[in-house]
Amino acid sequence: MEQLLLTCYLFYADIYVAFKYSFEMLATGDEYEKKQVDYFCSMYADNIEFQHIDFKIACFEGEFKSIYTIKSSISLLLFEAAHCLDRDTKFVKCANCGEYFVPEGRKDTIYCHYISPQNSKKTCKDIGAQITRSNKEKNDVCTKEYRKVYMRYKMKALRHPEDWNNKNTFEKLQTEVKIWRKQLSNGVKTTEQFLNWLKSY
Repeated sequence: MEQLLLTCYLFYADIYVAFKYSFEMLATGDEYEKKQVDYFCSMYADNIEFQHIDFKIACFEGEFKSIYTIKSSISLLLFEAAHCLDRDTKFVKCANCGEYFVPEGRKDTIYCHYISPQNSKKTCKDIGAQITRSNKEKNDVCTKEYRKVYMRYKMKALRHPEDWNNKNTFEKLQTEVKIWRKQLSNGVKTTEQFLNWLKSY
């Protein structure tokens, strides 16, 4: 019995890997994978016998219905891929979890509606931007150091709203950092110069 279960699992894993590889190959459209993509597309033409899909028309309650019997995971991929290509469906790789999804609503969506790997009670769409910003702060020394200075002045402003000098300095910091960010982005200023500027606060 144990050997039978292991054999079934091996069979399932093999099919799953083939299915996932084929899907990612189509979704990325990598030029390096062009031969594999051409081979996959041949299953709609020269190698049509690879499709294990049965089609029947049935009548239920006076209405004709199309019934498809799909006998393998690759056939399911062929079936769905054909419909997606026909409808020009766009697949996007989630910027948080890395899984592929079809955007709902806005086409420039970069976070999916699946459960996020960081929080099982929230989706990537809910917390993706927050996670990305958090990771950037951890990895970007300029953002990290600026955040410290920003929070220091923000707390001072909250504790002492009557201190106009602190308020003006806080506003000056926020105005000047926009200029610095543009200069850093354009390569006009260096990270070291930015950090030295921050020390003046």
